[in-house]
Amino acid sequence: MAAPEALTFDNQVVVITGASSGIGADMARQLAEYANVTLVLAARRQEKLVAVAEDCKSINQQTKVDTVSYDAADPAAGSALVEGVLKRFGRIDTLILNAGIAGPWAEFETLPQDLRSLHRVMDVNYWGYVYAAHAAIPALKASRGRLAAVSSFYGRIPAPYQAGYSATKHAMQGFFNTLRPELARHDVSVTLHLPGGIATEVQQKFETADSKRVNLLMPDAFLAPSPKCAASVLSATLWRQAEAYYPFYALAASEFRQAAKDLFDRGFSELVKYYMDQGFFQLQ
Repeated sequence: MAAPEALTFDNQVVVITGASSGIGADMARQLAEYANVTLVLAARRQEKLVAVAEDCKSINQQTKVDTVSYDAADPAAGSALVEGVLKRFGRIDTLILNAGIAGPWAEFETLPQDLRSLHRVMDVNYWGYVYAAHAAIPALKASRGRLAAVSSFYGRIPAPYQAGYSATKHAMQGFFNTLRPELARHDVSVTLHLPGGIATEVQQKFETADSKRVNLLMPDAFLAPSPKCAASVLSATLWRQAEAYYPFYALAASEFRQAAKDLFDRGFSELVKYYMDQGFFQLQ
């Protein structure tokens, strides 16, 4: 009989994409508290990534931290990331896919005809995850490891004015829920985490229909703290949960829609429109 699995990230090689800010950076800092953990932090913005790495080392001087330039929109980036980690450290125990962009906040019909902004958000939020997961599967099988994908509760409910973003999250839902039973036979877990609104930089990275960068000014009451969301992701990943939500309203909204789709869709759309009209949600 196999020994019970230790529920810890101690002594693991953990790879995090989108680690330069927000949830990814907070996960890195929290993982640094584990004994003899090796962190591979991947993102585009190297200056911010290096700063997060320094934070991790200040938390625990024994933590090994490597930073990798990584653009999730590049189809070759996933395999390059995995190959680099295996060459340097020999294995991957946990892969947490977290790189994502917001895309346009606009009515679909107002977008330019080429829909380039929707292609971009799909390349990053969906294909970036798929390519990285595909490249890492052999290593995760070898380690009987953990694969986690940070998505959004907009993968379970419609997102008014965010058709492109919501589509990527629904695609992730279908992909990773299908991948899970395939990898379960090899003792590899697949965890989908579906956050609600989180106080991160993403609120400053929405786009208008003409691709101008804007800040979505949401009331603080709608935004949960990033460190607590990061802790939720890590807990769900460690316990090999299939799905997890944070904060609670993300799960409540998802379940409500399953029970009453038409009612929820009409009500949520009207609620968002009301908040936009009243100035609670602002693009500036």
